Amino acid sequence: SDSVRQLTREIKGKFERGGIGLIYVSRRKKCRSAARARNEGARVAKGDILLFLDDDVILSKRYLESLLEIFSTRGKALGVQGFIVNFPEPTSLKRAFCKVFRLGTSEPNKSDWLVYPYPLTKVIKCRWLSGSNMAVRKEVFELLKFDENLLFYSYGEDVLFSWTLSLLGGELYATPKAKILLINKSVKETLNPKARELILTAYRAYLWIKVKGGRFRSLIELTWSLLGWFLAGLLESLTGKEVFPWRLRAIALVLKELKELMNLRLNALNEIICKDMGVV
Repeated sequence: SDSVRQLTREIKGKFERGGIGLIYVSRRKKCRSAARARNEGARVAKGDILLFLDDDVILSKRYLESLLEIFSTRGKALGVQGFIVNFPEPTSLKRAFCKVFRLGTSEPNKSDWLVYPYPLTKVIKCRWLSGSNMAVRKEVFELLKFDENLLFYSYGEDVLFSWTLSLLGGELYATPKAKILLINKSVKETLNPKARELILTAYRAYLWIKVKGGRFRSLIELTWSLLGWFLAGLLESLTGKEVFPWRLRAIALVLKELKELMNLRLNALNEIICKDMGVV
């Protein structure tokens, strides 16, 4: 739109006055994709280290220097993330619930599958990086790309990308010195609930199968996790949130398309997501 182009020109001017070149890349695709945008940014970028940020973060004064310190002192580091100081820490009851149903939680100074390191008090090795703030060496993109099957805000694209990188032997780190503050609600909370629940449920299942495989045990674990996701939606509805009917629909659609998901095909579900987002 004209307003977006005008804003882009203003922002570009501010960067250029500071001696920083800014490239704005526009692609006319039916359905937008944060994963596609990240790959395109990596393609046109000229630096050796690429920094990916969400648009709702505030960086501490020495954030960049703190990330570069890890790259310079740990020669094998391929990716580094900072520390989200206001990460939404769950209650003890919610943490226990999420652990039982494998829904994802946080633990002090620990990064693992479905575990985010919070609070973070020392430099640690990570199994995955948060897309809200992560830096990776450009050479990584010769081996790996963000999964462009994930549309719109591409839920889970950061985990899938960085987890795969760690499996390939890449060393990933988190440093508490590089602090960031999240200042807005997450993107998923701004979506209409119908689309949000299908994106979260479908991409959660896709991520699980792509990382864990389609073996019998993995599918049992995924089914158990979906049961927890169902119960969590039911509990959220008791607080007045418009969640449960759309989550129930999303789980039903995922189970219907499970065979396609096992073959890592999202075509049918993505078509429904685009319709839910009003893109036809």
